[in-house]
Order: sequence, then structure tokens, then C-alpha cells
Amino acid sequence: MTTVLGFWYNRTMDIEAILQEIGLNKKEAKVYVALLQLGQDTAFHIAGKTGLKRPTIYVVLERLKGMGLVSSSKSKKAELFSPVEPRKLYNLFKEKEAKLNEALPSLEAIYNIPPQKPKVEMFEGLEGVKAVYYDVVEYLKKGDEILFFSTLEHTDYLKESFKLWKRILRQNKNTRAREIMRDTAVERAFAEEMGRIKDRYKIRFIPKELGEIHSDLIIFGNKVAIVSVKTDIYATVIEDEEIANSYRVFYEMAWKSGKI
Repeated sequence: MTTVLGFWYNRTMDIEAILQEIGLNKKEAKVYVALLQLGQDTAFHIAGKTGLKRPTIYVVLERLKGMGLVSSSKSKKAELFSPVEPRKLYNLFKEKEAKLNEALPSLEAIYNIPPQKPKVEMFEGLEGVKAVYYDVVEYLKKGDEILFFSTLEHTDYLKESFKLWKRILRQNKNTRAREIMRDTAVERAFAEEMGRIKDRYKIRFIPKELGEIHSDLIIFGNKVAIVSVKTDIYATVIEDEEIANSYRVFYEMAWKSGKI
């Protein structure tokens, strides 16, 4: 007798495992197999058969009804639940297979989209850095807002591009830019010089005690440029929308803490 019971227990567990493999969860498989054994019964007896709590049984039975695997009828005393014949499981599996085949072309199309990796370029030497600033100037002409975190140390190196940049700011009424600088006499004098276009070009200052700045950070379009002017002159440009937007968030944090 023990051997027979053990066989049926193991067989039931195997069937439940198979049902889980084709899409039912553990509780759904357990309740459906229990109903196959009971034939037709109440939630109370199904709970006793499965060891699940009655509120859980009702939830699982509703899901199985939605799948078309269980039906219900009401008697004078209680609601009775019955399993639909097992062949319905095969139909359910075929329906899922048909839906998957229908979605497969779209899934493959998504899979074939190449990942968008950030484009990183290095520009070395004075001419390379000038090329980066001329690129920034083109964005200024479009009217897109440019964000600068900069130093004036580089103006001796880049007089031509710097003069062009200032001229574009002054002459083109579509230009919009903001700049964060160290609070020094040189930077304050520059801000005063540019004061007449402060409606389109705004400057804020951070305490010079925070340390020296030997590079420019420029956020324009979907690009971030970092220009080093300390010893070796070079620029790194990262082209990626998410990275640029992240730097904009950092910039806004610094902007709010800056002084006018």
C-alpha cells in the first residue's frame, strides 16, 4: 500500500512539474491536478487536498477559469468547481505557440538592433582643440543652449576661436548659453564685459577656494567636451544622449549652488 501511494505521489509531482514547464505556476498546477483527482468539488475540499489556504484557492481558481481549464457551477449549498478535460491543456499550449510565432518577427527585429555605444573622440594639439570650439560655435548659431564649466586660462592659446565665440554670442540673438566659473577678478571682469547680453548669456561663480580649474567642460546637443589646457592641450568629446543628459543634471546642481 505504501509503495502504491508513493508511486501516485511521485506521479502527481511529475505531472505538476510538466504543467509548470508549459506555463502554469506552482499553485495553478497543484490545484488543477487536485481537481482532476476530485472530479468536482468545493473550494473548501480543494484547499484540504492541496494544503493551500482557501482565499488563495479562490484566486487560483479564477486564474484557471480565465485560462479555460476550470469551470464552475452553483448548487444550493456551495459553488462547485470542475476541471476541463486535459486535452484543453494541449490547445492552450498551441495557442501560446501561435502567439509566439506571431510575435517572433518583432522579437527578432528588436534583437537585431545594434546597441548604441557612446562615440568617443580625442583631439590633440591646438588645432584639434580649435576644431572642438568651432563645433560648439555651430551649435551656438542654431540657438541651442550651451552649458560651460570653464576657465579663462586657455584664452592665450585660443584667441581666434575665443573671439569668434564672443562675437557669435553678441551678434546672434538666438544664442543661449550659461557658464560657471571660479570667483576670481579675471572671471568677474569677463562677466562684466559680457554683461550687456546677460539675458542670453548668464554666468554664475563658485568659490575659488574649491581649487583651480585647468579644463573646460562643455555640454552641447548630445555631446560633452572636456578640454584640457594645463600642459598638454587636448580635448575629449563624448557623443551620447544619455551621458549628455546626465551631465546636464550635474550642471544644474552646480548652477543652483553658484553665485551671481
